[in-house]
Amino acid sequence: MAGRLCLINSVITGSFLHSFQVYRWPSSLLKDLNAAIRNFFWTGSIDGRKSVQVAWSSCCKPKDGGGIGVKDLGILNKAMLKKFTWRLLTEESFVFTYLRARFFTQDHRPRTWYVVSSVWPGLKLHYTPLMIESRWLVGRHSKVRFWTDNWLGDPLINLVEDRSSLQPPLDSVVGDIYSDATGWDIPASFKASHPVVASEIEKVVVSTDPDSLVWTCSLDGVVSCKSAYNSLSEVRSSVFGIPTDIALRARGFISPSRCRFCCAAEEDLRHLFLDCLFVRGLWDAVSSTFGHKLKLDGTCLDLWQEAMRVVFSTQMQALWRVSIITVFWVVWFLRNQATFEDGRPVFADALSMIWRSVREADSLQSGTMKNSVAELQTLQRLHVSGRPPKAPRILEVNWRPPPPGCLKVNTDGAAFGSPGLAGCAGVFRTCRGFVRGCFAIPLGVCFAFEAELAAAIHAIDYAWTFGWHRLWLESDSTFVVNILRSRSRKVPWRWRPAWDRCLRLISQMDFAVTHIYREGNQVADSLASRSPSIVSPTWWWTAPSFCNSFIFNDFCCRPSFRFC
Repeated sequence: MAGRLCLINSVITGSFLHSFQVYRWPSSLLKDLNAAIRNFFWTGSIDGRKSVQVAWSSCCKPKDGGGIGVKDLGILNKAMLKKFTWRLLTEESFVFTYLRARFFTQDHRPRTWYVVSSVWPGLKLHYTPLMIESRWLVGRHSKVRFWTDNWLGDPLINLVEDRSSLQPPLDSVVGDIYSDATGWDIPASFKASHPVVASEIEKVVVSTDPDSLVWTCSLDGVVSCKSAYNSLSEVRSSVFGIPTDIALRARGFISPSRCRFCCAAEEDLRHLFLDCLFVRGLWDAVSSTFGHKLKLDGTCLDLWQEAMRVVFSTQMQALWRVSIITVFWVVWFLRNQATFEDGRPVFADALSMIWRSVREADSLQSGTMKNSVAELQTLQRLHVSGRPPKAPRILEVNWRPPPPGCLKVNTDGAAFGSPGLAGCAGVFRTCRGFVRGCFAIPLGVCFAFEAELAAAIHAIDYAWTFGWHRLWLESDSTFVVNILRSRSRKVPWRWRPAWDRCLRLISQMDFAVTHIYREGNQVADSLASRSPSIVSPTWWWTAPSFCNSFIFNDFCCRPSFRFC
């Protein structure tokens, strides 16, 4: 089957790629092609049929999702057309400029009348979904439609109930209410009727570049074939979709059902992995060996989630998770052996297989144990050699004050999840270590590196606003330090306008950036850890009480220590 899989991915699927990215194929033809590929994979012939217990949709999942990496041709055709549509909307090459002139009206909307073309029928189907998933980044002299385009997260026309007298008019563009000299000039009637929306508009950062369209389903805002395919694929979890007797009966396989281990009940998912006395003995053996009692009164998913919450050392954690996975695998292996090879499950052999897998897994990982007698005894029961942690290398970390006439800002970001609820913070200090000001800003849901980036952006913005043009920024994020030093524009799309403004500001400042370990960044870290829970952006002219001890330590030049 490995050879057939290679042929499917490299030859069969590859032969359609050039056509898929231009033309929309009939769904009936794609269905027949998928069926032919399925038959070829299972039988070696496109006309052969075979009764299998694995859905072809499961095989079309990526390898890290439990599949074999075969692409569904219907989804692949849509993904490549979606990418082509995106290029049609955003690229300025001669080909796409010509196609836009042919398929779009002068106000950049698709033509509603019939266009003689073999390409346009496939592209127009993706225009509306793509625009729903996209957002405009407002640029200088913006031509983005104020009411009907999505440039604030949702078209403003959807927020208005009374549309009889819109101010500004319905055909207005964003450039009509914004100028570089005065900023936002929002009509008073709009502010009075929609104060929340007006405040959100005033927060929008206008870029010096032209308007740009970004795809909100990716961090970089660009549609790639891979990201389009993933967005169109249906996310389904089949981790515990195991073909037990009861599950096969639901699919039409009529056969008597009996547990192969205890012969006392029908074989369903819960009985096979949780309720059977034979299997309960395996769970009890694992629980007693590791000293943690597992609860078997829920589902398999509940058991797995409980096991993942248990905390050990890095070496023990890996062995614990391997043992849980191996119990599921051994039970299913012995069940199939008893079904298809007329084998007889032996409890001692099952335990031996589990512990052998645990010992093999230990040789492939580099975790270390805790210096505790309990873990040492557990490892001895498993016949595994304990790996004590190496003696740490101790680094002295000191916060250094800035030179006279310069301010130093330490920034940090925090995210409780990946992504998760996040916030950013920073603290400005003088050459004598006195606090000049500090801030904390909630960011909503984002990644940790975005929070670190936002902290630097807001710190530079505050410094420019207050006239602090000699600035030394220090962060514990190497990503922020490297991107500020290189002046790169490769940032997530939601931060791109603010980042472009940040680069313009630091080009007009006496600016420096350095890295510091977290142990020397404790003031900003304490502010950032509280920033996700605050209601709105907060500025303090004096440091909050909860970080006074860290400020005092830095003021007295007391070192912190990093163990690595």
